[in-house]
This record gives sequence, structure tokens and C-alpha cells, in this order.
Amino acid sequence: MKARFNFGRLAGKDEVYGRESELKNLIEIISSGGSAALSAIRGMGKSSLMKAVSESLSERKFIWLSFESIYNSLDLAQNLINGLISANVISENSQELSNLENARLGINDGSLSASVFIENILNEYIFANQDLILVLDEITRARGLGRTYNWLLRTLYYGIKRDRIQAIMASSEIGIIKHTIMNEQLPFYKLLNLIELKPLDEPTSLNYLFEGLEFYGASCPKPKIYEYYIISEGIPVWLSLSGLRMVEGLCNPVGIYRDDRALKYVLEQFLQLSRKEKEILRLAAKRMDIGAAG
Repeated sequence: MKARFNFGRLAGKDEVYGRESELKNLIEIISSGGSAALSAIRGMGKSSLMKAVSESLSERKFIWLSFESIYNSLDLAQNLINGLISANVISENSQELSNLENARLGINDGSLSASVFIENILNEYIFANQDLILVLDEITRARGLGRTYNWLLRTLYYGIKRDRIQAIMASSEIGIIKHTIMNEQLPFYKLLNLIELKPLDEPTSLNYLFEGLEFYGASCPKPKIYEYYIISEGIPVWLSLSGLRMVEGLCNPVGIYRDDRALKYVLEQFLQLSRKEKEILRLAAKRMDIGAAG
């Protein structure tokens, strides 16, 4: 794999550095007719890995749903329609698309439930097409959809169980996704192959930084490169930003804490937290302030 500093964008199949075994494993699972779940904290490269799989299996069609940008049932319905178009299951300006758009409007005026609409799409277009693979990024974020989330999981369960669809699910909420798959009391028990992404080890992280700097024709003192690795903790998103900073001549590792790109990334992640998670962080910060004052 090529070492490229791709902070702010998904890596392609030739850029997923240090994840060769996970990529091979995921390709083998999908090629053999199975489904998978990726579990890792944010910034580990789950989305890039799924993109790499879609590029590697270019003969298959992928419908991608990112629940980081799906906030309600209407969003889910529209994203499903967009996915059908992107996968060339239906064509733009077709009567089929017009019918789906008109049906989606029924969700607005209450004449059609979102669950019924989504069920029709899954059954008529997705489950009926054996070439399709459904990618559900940050699937556990869909809990905010309420009943629609429970219904979606139930429908996906039967679709996968009956070999009507293959799916790749990913979640940063590692406790929830692991519990969903590994708890023998729950329907998804052992139905999905679980792949857990860990931080890159020290040799891999340092090779990534050194090779990337060589590619870009940049350099920094070796102790500074090592310090960047320590700060990144081997997490790909921070390794990538560290590399970009060094390409820009910023051989000051602690400066990453004040880097606008880092602050923007962290803010975006914070805004995606649930109200409960934000409240926990607020209380934790307050407790830390009290401890510091004492």
C-alpha cells in the first residue's frame, strides 16, 4: 500500500496503509457470500476500509448509507433513493424514480409511513438484486430514528438470515455493536463476521510517516517524527494529519493541538454525539474543574 496523508478524505484501495490483513479478510467474507461488521473508535479507518472493498469488488454494486448524515426517516428514505441511482439500479429521469419520489412525499403528508416506504425499497429493489451490497456506516447512530431503527434492524436481520442481502455495518460505538453481535440472546448473534480495528503499531506508524514524507519530498528531524507518532497513538486520522503538518514544514508536534483542522475534526465529532453523551462529557469536565480547583 502507498503511504499518503489523506486527512479529510477517504483513502482508496491503494492507500489503506497498515490494514492489508483486515482488507483481505473483509474481501474474503463478502466474496464468500457473508456479511460483516467493523468495530473501532473514530478515526481508525472504517469508512476507508469499506471504500477500499467497494473498489476492490468493482463488479458488485454498493449502496452506501452513512448515518452520520441521516437524522430522520425522510433522510433515510432519500438516501436509499440516492443509493439506488448511484448503483444504477434505477436511472435518473425514469418513471420508477418519479414513482419513488412521489411515494416519499407521502411520508411528509402522513399518507404513508416511513417504515412501509423503506420496506418496499428493500424488498423490491435491494433484496431482489443479488449483486447489491448494503453498506451501513455508523449504523448504531440510527438509534435516533426511534421505531424506524428497530424496524430497520429487524428487516436487515431477516434479509441477511435468508441470504437475500449482504451487508457491511460499521460503528464507532464499539460496546453497542459488539453486544449486538456477540450476545447469544440477540438476533444478530454470529450472523455477522466481526472485524475490530486497532491503532497501528509503532513500526507500521513510523513506516507510514517516513514513507509518506519521502513520497512528498519532505522531512523532519527523526525525534520530531517519533514525537508525532506518540501524540497520534497510532490512530490513522491523527497520523495522517501529523504527516500533512510535516509536509507543510511544521515540525512542531505539540502544535497539532492548536491546528484548525484538528479542532474542526473534533468539533464535528462532538456535534454528532447524542444529548446524553454530551451531558456526560459536560459533567466529566465539571468534575475535572472541581478537582483542579481543589
